[in-house]
Amino acid sequence: MQTVIKTYIRENNTKKPRGVAVAVKTEQGVLYGYSLCNMKKDRWDKDLGFNIAMARATSLGYKLPQF
Repeated sequence: MQTVIKTYIRENNTKKPRGVAVAVKTEQGVLYGYSLCNMKKDRWDKDLGFNIAMARATSLGYKLPQF
């Protein structure tokens, strides 16, 4: 069984969602993913955003940026 934490990324002034970040706990460790919406071009869709974030989290080719 996987444990998923989901949080919405919101605009500061309007508090409208513009993205989603997820963390998934698996047997291999914790996986992270995100999705951001370009508010000038796109309409926010929470299901699509969640699916993109989960795809990034479970993708083997996606790596977190190194600082």
